[in-house]
Amino acid sequence: MVEFGKVVDKKGNILKIELNPTSTCKICGLCHSEGTYNFYLDALDNCNAKVGDTVVIEIERKKYYKALFLIYGLPLILFIIGVILGYLFNPKIHFDPQLFGLILGFLLMALGYILVRFLDRKLSKKQQYIMVAKKVV
Repeated sequence: MVEFGKVVDKKGNILKIELNPTSTCKICGLCHSEGTYNFYLDALDNCNAKVGDTVVIEIERKKYYKALFLIYGLPLILFIIGVILGYLFNPKIHFDPQLFGLILGFLLMALGYILVRFLDRKLSKKQQYIMVAKKVV
């Protein structure tokens, strides 16, 4: 995944990059429907960028998809497992199977988000899934 952004801060080897919403952001509108808000992220400085420079930032496609799976896929899978387990084990507790499955699904999904947060802290220390500023434009 390749993006362009403007360096707004630099601390050591880490850049704070401001990203402008792309045309895809305007179509989606998930974050902000107007598409006027900028996003900020941290990136490793591999191009000796200075504050004010526009840089090309990227992350390996494989790492990008792994991060997407952790953020979205893991909680979704845990939700589905919770619904199925709740529905299957419900006869033993004599409760509405759909409601019990839904509750268990949401509980496992919440556990998934807690797990994602824990993994985020652990992986951010390794700087494995951080974007890299490749060159100044």
